[in-house]
Amino acid sequence: MAKNRVDTEILGRSFTIQSEDDEEHIRHVIDFLQNHISEIKEHYPLADPLKIAILACLNLADEIIKTSHDQLSARPAEEEIEELNRIAAKLIDRLESSLVE
Repeated sequence: MAKNRVDTEILGRSFTIQSEDDEEHIRHVIDFLQNHISEIKEHYPLADPLKIAILACLNLADEIIKTSHDQLSARPAEEEIEELNRIAAKLIDRLESSLVE
């Protein structure tokens, strides 16, 4: 499958995002991230961009873990841990392959 590319600016830096997902999905992901960043900037207007980015990542990771936990709460602990590890590995792979500066 061909990779789609979307140019964007996040926290004052230009990025080209590459993904096998369609352009609309990529833009949706970017908008989702931008919304989280904007919320953090409202609370910490003087924070440097790196701190804002890290706080956004921590908030998103927290949401993912809580959502995964809620969805997996009926599963035995071993299955839940395996599923969380798979999700984390997928996210790491997507980050590594999608971000091109």
